[in-house]
Amino acid sequence: MLCLAALMLSQDHDEKFAIRTDSYKSALMPYLKNPGVFTSPLDPSGTLSYQLNPNLQNAALATIPDPSVTVLFYEGAYKKPLFRYGGKAVIGFVDGHVKLLTPAEVAALHWAL
Repeated sequence: MLCLAALMLSQDHDEKFAIRTDSYKSALMPYLKNPGVFTSPLDPSGTLSYQLNPNLQNAALATIPDPSVTVLFYEGAYKKPLFRYGGKAVIGFVDGHVKLLTPAEVAALHWAL
């Protein structure tokens, strides 16, 4: 849901991710209407479990060379995903899909433009 909301927001802002890491929750709320989507099922209610890739702040979609392997959101902090689902981490991509990935798979992803 977070990735799709970010894509909808970008459509409303000339194809740019017009969001910042410190305020992405408030920017996406008009597209989501449910604050519960920001919290992992494993975390206490109200926790901000998912983080925006800071390299994508104000990035234009056209400047992202491979959206299917570029991280948009991840569960964790400081570009360090949490591998707490059978050794896998939740990663959301610029193209809108979300996957559970192993540490080796995450190491092969794009974080920068």
